Amino acid sequence: MQAAFCRGAGNLVLDDVTRPTPGAGEVVVRVRNCGICGSDLHWYHDEMMIPAVCPGHEIAGRVDKVGANVSEWKKGDRVGVGWHGGHDFVCNNCRAQVRFIEPPFCERCGLPYEGEITTTFECANCRETELHFRSARSAVVARDKILDVIHRYKYHRALWFEPFLADLLICRAGPQLALEKWDFIVPVPLHATKQRQREFNQAERLASRLGAAMRIPVNPRLLRRIESTRTQTLLTREQRAANVRHAFDVRPGCQLGGAGVIIVDDVLTTGATTSACARALQKAGAGKVCVWTVARGL
Repeated sequence: MQAAFCRGAGNLVLDDVTRPTPGAGEVVVRVRNCGICGSDLHWYHDEMMIPAVCPGHEIAGRVDKVGANVSEWKKGDRVGVGWHGGHDFVCNNCRAQVRFIEPPFCERCGLPYEGEITTTFECANCRETELHFRSARSAVVARDKILDVIHRYKYHRALWFEPFLADLLICRAGPQLALEKWDFIVPVPLHATKQRQREFNQAERLASRLGAAMRIPVNPRLLRRIESTRTQTLLTREQRAANVRHAFDVRPGCQLGGAGVIIVDDVLTTGATTSACARALQKAGAGKVCVWTVARGL
């Protein structure tokens, strides 16, 4: 069986491999390093948040090594991993560097602010920009290691980070979403060309985990990306809005009848993409529309 998951640097290191069912491809492994900083997880057994990944704590999963067959796997190999369980391989030190977003923040877009602000407010950007969502919130600040993890996850298929990122989202979004009734979750779609290149849509996978945790249906086919736009990364705020203004539409014939919709994406920067999604949903009859992302660019 040849590799299916490994794309680029930053792979995990095997501490041990056993094969309870020879030739099945399903193996039991012990992984020894943090997927972010590379530190040896088994030295931090007593400090680790769940799951404890160390000698004596085995994990069942499908593991594929570039350029090698299952019979050649051995201790110390660097492998790409496609995990089906909830293990995220992030050490306590890396977790402690995550900056969760706390008040005060803009009531509309969720941009965090410093200082003692005790009343609700909207930032200057939201007052000057037409945004179609009711509110946008993010779990953490998109900086340093979090930004690196997200890039490795969606551009290099570092799928072992997915449970970690999804847990950040669920931890913060869950209590807020539980306060109201929501009809379904819609992930920000990729254009078909980009999805073929990337082979998966990170927003859809994160939305599925949030939906499962909250028992809210996820509809990944409702919204579609009808224009293949330029990447938003190097564009100004105005250019971002123009770039995606007509990029999204709902499936023909869809009438949402005032449904409450949650849009999910990995990162929110200016809100242009999610606002364009909200606009398309509202044209199809959506009622309240909110946005949740894992991280917020500053």
